[in-house]
Amino acid sequence: MSRRSRSRRGELARLCAEMRQQNRSYREIAARIQDEHRVSTRMAFRMAHGWTQAQVAERWNAQWPDQEAPKTAKQISYWEAWPAPSGRAPSLDTLDKLAFLYQCSAGDLSDGQDYSHLDPATSSHAASSHAAACDESDEPSPTPAAVLPPGMATDAAHPAAPLLPEPAGILVPTHELLLPEQFTTQLAAQLGRLITVADGTLGPSAHQWDAAGQQLVDLFTTWARMMNRRAALHTLHALGWAATAAAAGLDAHSLTPDDQQRLAAAIQTPSRVDATVLEHLEQVLSHCVQLQNKGLGPQAVLSTVLAQRHQTADMLGECPPDLRPRLLSLYADQSRVAGWLSSDLNDFYGAAYYYEQARTAAHEAQDSVLSSRVLSHLSQLATWQQRPRVGIDHAVAAQNWAKHTDEPLLRAWAADVTAQAYAQDGQQKACLAELNDANSGFVAGTGKPSQVPCYDDEGLHAGIRAGCLLQLNRPTDAAQAAERSLTTLDRTYVRDVASTTVDLGLARLECGDLDHAAATLEQAADLVVQNRSLRLARKISSVRARMQPWQDSRAVTQLDQRLRAHRLV
Repeated sequence: MSRRSRSRRGELARLCAEMRQQNRSYREIAARIQDEHRVSTRMAFRMAHGWTQAQVAERWNAQWPDQEAPKTAKQISYWEAWPAPSGRAPSLDTLDKLAFLYQCSAGDLSDGQDYSHLDPATSSHAASSHAAACDESDEPSPTPAAVLPPGMATDAAHPAAPLLPEPAGILVPTHELLLPEQFTTQLAAQLGRLITVADGTLGPSAHQWDAAGQQLVDLFTTWARMMNRRAALHTLHALGWAATAAAAGLDAHSLTPDDQQRLAAAIQTPSRVDATVLEHLEQVLSHCVQLQNKGLGPQAVLSTVLAQRHQTADMLGECPPDLRPRLLSLYADQSRVAGWLSSDLNDFYGAAYYYEQARTAAHEAQDSVLSSRVLSHLSQLATWQQRPRVGIDHAVAAQNWAKHTDEPLLRAWAADVTAQAYAQDGQQKACLAELNDANSGFVAGTGKPSQVPCYDDEGLHAGIRAGCLLQLNRPTDAAQAAERSLTTLDRTYVRDVASTTVDLGLARLECGDLDHAAATLEQAADLVVQNRSLRLARKISSVRARMQPWQDSRAVTQLDQRLRAHRLV
């Protein structure tokens, strides 16, 4: 680095530090940098944070990990250089994500969502402006005290966290519930936090959503104590069940009036849980899994699963002893599904959190089937994170628990998961042996009752084999396995069909068949849009990146048009 460059960087660092001390927003700092140094807005916002291009790439990869195609400093450089000929135009999704990192509006970089509320200085300026307006008013309005959740005290050592900006329109319905003003202020802040990520593509992870939801529960509990506690809780629980049932796609014919009353009573008084209540809750979870697999995608059902999970946790406290193991298994299964949905949203941290909770509950319930299933998920998660040996550890444990059951399909799945970890680790012989064991287990379990019924499709096994063979650099064999999978796989399982189609596209590309590979990836894109799996969307992007040497070909140009139409690039 030249002396002039070091001097410039030092001047920028002093400018940014000085303006932040003055409580200036990153938007203001970037505007000044852009005006004085004639750089692009994207470069100006990066400089406002004092980050290098490599540091931006590092933060991007931490927030949205993609082991197959991580972002690099060179890509950040391309986006910053655009619209110069040496640059590359960032997509709207890219601008949205940069805006999240830079704590600004995507509109500051181009069109997109506004994340400026994440910058504390923005909130501070808004509060200062409001205070100034109140000072000029003849009758200033008093600032209401925040209602703290139970157990949260405020003192000099532990000050209360500042409220988020109040979103417009949130306070309108709250007064109809006869909520006190200070409560609605805090409620508006919490709802505002949720609204900013309503599309599910950016912002907090599922785990953070879960925590925010619990804060709302605490707030409503505080309100209930201000009123007739029993009447308030009854109303809230009834509303909670109605919303959850609606989100799960259950109509009025799914539950009889007696069933609805039974569920509401169980939610309000957990000691009234009975076998019928558990059966209905299990049906809701099963319905959510089917909806996710068959087209709606992970984000559409995640909120329902988390709401059900909270209700089940409440029931565990007073559940009759004879039903507790079954309720624990239900809670473990809800946590397992929450982990799977999180992983499909590329939220690996949240997935690990829910899987660990699922494993603990499954062991407490002494449920060997569920213990094996959760460990298989943990193995897959580690393998996707490029930690195959950790994946092997979890997979071997899953197989051990599967041996304690009379479930051939469960043993087959555990063997398939083990094969995936061995393939990632380059252990071809061990991988092929596990794939053969999985096939034997599938043959033994076909047609028999099983607690893993979604795994009775021969196409799923062939699809896993295709993925393993790709990892082992055997694209011809992988293509044959993927084609065999797609001929037998239940087409209503959109997610699995999409995943295997992406693998087929990659296999054809590795075999040198560019035209067929691009056409196959177009088909996969159509399916991914239906299911809206972020992990699969990034898997498509990874395969497309391998086509870069032929980006000007007709096949790839046509593929790019389809991907842009689906907003996958």
